Amino acid sequence: MSPGNYENADKKTSKTTQGNKALKTMAVEFVLATSRQSNRIASHRKRITKRQGKMKGRIDSAHLLLTIAFNILKTGELYMI
Repeated sequence: MSPGNYENADKKTSKTTQGNKALKTMAVEFVLATSRQSNRIASHRKRITKRQGKMKGRIDSAHLLLTIAFNILKTGELYMI
C-alpha cells in the first residue's frame, strides 16, 4: 500500500496500489487515532497533508506505520521514538 502519483501532460491522477483492504482500513484508522498526539506519524501526516491533501496524507502516513511495524517484526528490536 503506497500512494501513487502519476502525471501526464496536465492531467494528474492518484491511485493506491492493490493490497489488503482490511489492513489498509485498519492502518488509516490508527493514523487518525494518532493525529492529536505529538509523535512521528502525526507530524508526518500534517506535513504531507499541507502539500498534497487529506487523503494522500492519510494513506502515506498509513504506509509509514506499516513500514515501521514490518521493520519491528523483521528485526525483533523495540521501537525507539
